[in-house]
Amino acid sequence: MLKYRLIHPELIGALAAMGHGGQILLADSNYDVTNNVSQSAKRVFLNLAPGILSVTDILPVLLDAISVEGATGMLSSDGHKPPIADEFEKMLPQGTPLVGRLAC
Repeated sequence: MLKYRLIHPELIGALAAMGHGGQILLADSNYDVTNNVSQSAKRVFLNLAPGILSVTDILPVLLDAISVEGATGMLSSDGHKPPIADEFEKMLPQGTPLVGRLAC
């Protein structure tokens, strides 16, 4: 019996197959997964229509189902954190480091 809110079968399967040290990328349609993600990475699409699901809708459900040791956020081209980074930081478990890195 699942004891968390996540019920998306494909996403649960991808998480179950990961193992220790695995990484999850939450990205919106602006992120180029074709060129910036390994071709062997499992892709689970949660989109239904534009604007229905956002990363801030998905992150709390994931955090309910998995443990997170650290997070990386994409920096803007000028090296600054986007405004949404503060919201992500508040959503992460207390003490979870959120580091920034420039997009590829």
